[in-house]
Amino acid sequence: MEATVSKKARFDVVGNIIAPLAVILMEVFWVYPWLIWSRELEVFPWDHTPLNIFSLLVLIVFSYVITRFIPSSTRTMKIGKIALILLVIGIIIHLEYTPGMIPFSGEWLKHMTQLVVDSFSTLHPVIPAITASVYLCWRGMSIGSSPTFSSDIYRSFLFGLIGVILLIIIWAAGLGTESSLISHAGLYIAGFFFFGLFALALGNFLNVRQKLLREQSAPLSSKRWLTILFSVIGGMVLVGFGIASLFSPEFIDQATSAFGDIVYYLNYALEYLIVPIGYIFEVIWYIMTFIINLLRSKNTFEDFKFPGLDEIEGFEEAPPTPTSGFDYMVIVKWAVVILLVALVIFLLYKAAKRFQSNISDSGVEEYSESLWSWLGFTADIRMFFSRLFESWFGSRIRRLRNRITTIGHTETVYPDDMNIREIYRHVLEEAGTAGFKHQSYETPYEYAGRLDAIIPGIDEQVDDITELYVSARYGESRLKEWETEHANVLFRLLRRILNKPERKPGDPFVS
Repeated sequence: MEATVSKKARFDVVGNIIAPLAVILMEVFWVYPWLIWSRELEVFPWDHTPLNIFSLLVLIVFSYVITRFIPSSTRTMKIGKIALILLVIGIIIHLEYTPGMIPFSGEWLKHMTQLVVDSFSTLHPVIPAITASVYLCWRGMSIGSSPTFSSDIYRSFLFGLIGVILLIIIWAAGLGTESSLISHAGLYIAGFFFFGLFALALGNFLNVRQKLLREQSAPLSSKRWLTILFSVIGGMVLVGFGIASLFSPEFIDQATSAFGDIVYYLNYALEYLIVPIGYIFEVIWYIMTFIINLLRSKNTFEDFKFPGLDEIEGFEEAPPTPTSGFDYMVIVKWAVVILLVALVIFLLYKAAKRFQSNISDSGVEEYSESLWSWLGFTADIRMFFSRLFESWFGSRIRRLRNRITTIGHTETVYPDDMNIREIYRHVLEEAGTAGFKHQSYETPYEYAGRLDAIIPGIDEQVDDITELYVSARYGESRLKEWETEHANVLFRLLRRILNKPERKPGDPFVS
């Protein structure tokens, strides 16, 4: 066991390869759509992307590897690394634009200089190629020189997200290109979100694992969590990409065409459904005429005539043209845009507020209940929509929920031999019933700190139960028998404090 731990300490696959690779792919997948956009611009008659995606990957991976794994203790080593990176950039540019020349020869340098000078009048694709190369090499060096924990990854993801949003706005505004964003760059944007969320989750995972190792707890299972993270985040990105494609012009045209075909066939079927009704009315009319003629003592009657299928008037095959030229879809599109902008602003506000609260509260450790940093993101989305519809049905749901939670609460009897996870689950239930519900984005330590600050006299019970729960769940270790008995005793004491008969749920505690 000691040999295994020391081997992992020498080279961490998740921290040195998987997590940085996720950040690298995140960077590439938001830079490459900008190069695609530059190719689609009408003002630049380019027939190819300034750099292909494979060249971008080679540049950023190479700069990361030499920065991460080659020591640079002296100034000469640092200058040598920079020179080596510039050499690789030159080779990539040579392979893309001057494959027939000798790289770094006099003729090659003269040709490249002429391309740069000519770009002041007519922009050549080599300029955005050099710009993207320098940026990605700088990002590779930054990733290699700093630990890939959640704070660094979070800033990189926000920067890339701003770049993607700006690209979507420019592309949607039709500045220089009329092609479809989904068809040209949709796959790469989806890749950015997938690898970005995956990198954020891995950064949080590495933080938790480092703290557990520092406290000499059992290490987390990397394979299990990586599988879960990959599956869940991949599903999220696929669902999000599917929803985003619903607003593409191609999908709207296909949906409109399909809807028109459905209406046509329904109209055709409805015409034949009306025919039997015509027969019924014809028979009724004949019977009424027969009775009236009998009352008038007439000997002749009208002949009964069955209506033909072509005599039944149906609906028009084509809908009438609108009298007004106003497009009502404009209202729907702008409503969706305004809602999305409000959602983004709300999420950024909540993220900044949570970041400030984490800095100010240094006594709360950053343990995540599920090890996924996007839980706070989803909680903010739920909070946004709940506040949006709060004026409609929020108060009724709260009253109904309070009534349900209070029914039979005093009759609940818990066994004395519960395990620590059952105890912690009942702590959440009892505290929620008392008016202090656990928020989905709160870690166990954050929730315990909030209860300690609100309820006097429960510091020992809540802190001990939280420590035992975190040790049993995240440390993957079994508690001793006396620790489980101690946790049951603490839970009964905590429940007695929370369920004072003179206090109503939600009222403040008075010591």
